[in-house]
Amino acid sequence: MRTSPPRSVPQKVLYDFNLINRGLLRWLGGSITNLFLHGITLVGTNHVQGLLVASNSPINEVLVIEPGGQLDLAGTGTAAPADWHVLNLGTVRWLSGGVSFSSRALGSRFTNANLFEIHGDSSWS
Repeated sequence: MRTSPPRSVPQKVLYDFNLINRGLLRWLGGSITNLFLHGITLVGTNHVQGLLVASNSPINEVLVIEPGGQLDLAGTGTAAPADWHVLNLGTVRWLSGGVSFSSRALGSRFTNANLFEIHGDSSWS
């Protein structure tokens, strides 16, 4: 079996991709411009300047949706982990599924300073 050496990847490819998997993702590529998460926990301090879709994907630690950025919450539900801090300066669209905070998430907060669209009658508790 022949293996080839790693090739350099254009920077745009590092920032624009879809990821469908289980586990944790610590984003190291700067601001998020186009990312789809399904069943993955996003950890760390992250800034969204484009589109972030979180389908059944908790956000852990800090997420800032910058002006012009958009977060879409979708799937059957999102459970806020123990440390969930979201600052919306752009657009958040709650498309489907409930959002729940357990007793571990008492220090978590969602601060809305711009547009928060609700597309349904799911529960936020």
